Amino acid sequence: MKNIINYSFLFYFLVACGQKNKEMENFKLNTLYQNLTVYNKKPEYWLFLHSNNCSYVITLDDMPIYSDYNDGNMKSLSIPINNFILQSGKHILKVLILPTTDNNYRLNNSLNNNYSIEVKISRTVNKKEIIVFDQKHSNDELNKLLKEVVIPFESSVPYKLNGWSNSTDLTKLNEKDLEKEVVSFYNEIISDYNNKKIESIEKKYYNRQLENAQSLYSFKREDSEKLVSEINKDVNKNQDLKLENYKLVFYGNGKVVGLVRTDGEFFGKSAFLGLTDEDFYIYSLLLHRPKAGTPLEVIR
Repeated sequence: MKNIINYSFLFYFLVACGQKNKEMENFKLNTLYQNLTVYNKKPEYWLFLHSNNCSYVITLDDMPIYSDYNDGNMKSLSIPINNFILQSGKHILKVLILPTTDNNYRLNNSLNNNYSIEVKISRTVNKKEIIVFDQKHSNDELNKLLKEVVIPFESSVPYKLNGWSNSTDLTKLNEKDLEKEVVSFYNEIISDYNNKKIESIEKKYYNRQLENAQSLYSFKREDSEKLVSEINKDVNKNQDLKLENYKLVFYGNGKVVGLVRTDGEFFGKSAFLGLTDEDFYIYSLLLHRPKAGTPLEVIR
């Protein structure tokens, strides 16, 4: 019986260690590509914007895609949006057109009489591009404070992401308590960067990076290795990571939360900000709670 007990303990120990090692490996970004499904067809959705004399905020299914508060310069933008398309089906793109900003980065009282913005989404498969929609908007009413454009469209993608679709509705929680929890998470990851805790950062980012890689078809080993390389670069930058002048914001129909800046040139951007003598770095950090009673996690 003694030998049986010893063998049982040894078996338990090996299994436990194996599970622990496997769990640790699950959060290694350089092997992330091993957990992805490879598809023959890889449709890519891209958002294109051309704006003049206006600021704007873009959301897709109530998730922040991009915002630009500017002084009236003509600007163009093109970004992939697959990582905000959780699955095939209907979606809502919203464009909030806002006034230009003054020298103090404050919004002017009304839209410029000569503003214009073009919003286009394209779908590309095997280098063949199809325009999903292409809309142009310009000032049609004087002294208007803002204008919201709602554009429904349908997507077809081979993957299905969990994202925040089944997450907890955070708007039902006490907002002050939630803000303390969010601020604590931000401060913890800032501490990870300052102390170069790369494994801790990898673990926090893993689920987000897994879904991003799946939706953007980053199937190659070098794609995953690049993620770790980028974290290494960030933690070794001589930057001042600050968390100040922020407010709590809700996205994803109340299931996603984050902190955004409320001041100056960084207004509306993520409050997770790194400053150097010559530049600044804005780190996306949107959180959700997968299930009631679980900790907050990074989702985008």
